[in-house]
Amino acid sequence: MKRLITIVITFLILTGLSYGITYYTQTKFIDCSFFIGLAVTVFICFLHQKVGTHLVF
Repeated sequence: MKRLITIVITFLILTGLSYGITYYTQTKFIDCSFFIGLAVTVFICFLHQKVGTHLVF
């Protein structure tokens, strides 16, 4: 149940962030969604990285 709540919250944050950026830049939602998702994925990857280890995909 906790995992489902985390997924829903993450989805809502990504959707809200995409909508906010597209609203202020007057672009299409689909144009910014990929780049916002990529940026958030890299950010989360760095947050979960252990100290002193290298980033491995």
